[in-house]
Amino acid sequence: MSSIKETITELAHGLHRAGLIDEKTMKYFSDEEAAEDMNQKPMITHANHYTLAVTDIERSFNFYKNILGLKPLCKWLKGAYFLVGDFWFCLNLDLNRTPGPDPHYTHFAFGIAQEDFFAMVEKLKKAGVSSFKENTSPGDSYYFLDPDGYRLEIHVGSWQSRIQAFKELGREGVEYFV
Repeated sequence: MSSIKETITELAHGLHRAGLIDEKTMKYFSDEEAAEDMNQKPMITHANHYTLAVTDIERSFNFYKNILGLKPLCKWLKGAYFLVGDFWFCLNLDLNRTPGPDPHYTHFAFGIAQEDFFAMVEKLKKAGVSSFKENTSPGDSYYFLDPDGYRLEIHVGSWQSRIQAFKELGREGVEYFV
């Protein structure tokens, strides 16, 4: 049975003969150290934490603790740590941050149980939290802004349910790895 290294190297040579890989790229496959790297496990094992730059620690702390109901771990003059499941994140005071929504779609999504979803949406609306997008994805989602304009989402589902929905929808051009 061939090793991963041998299989990839053999494939690369075939692509080179077909003119699809240049000499510079082929050098990588003849370099023993580089080829050995292909057999190594990834060193990154999970997302560790996120840090959000905020303009007012008290306001942000109260939002994440009292509105979203996240578990605070500690708070200090210029920051706070929260726990969400097994994931932790930091609020960090940064007076250079310009408040307001970023113009792009980057956002952070929090998981929520189906039975809690609509009550949380109502809680956010009653607190005057602004929504920034209607849901067009599979599963219940609500998109909203935190006090500094970070784009957030509460979402019912998991990566497994999202992939399954993609497969059921028959999305074109999707390459699945799971």
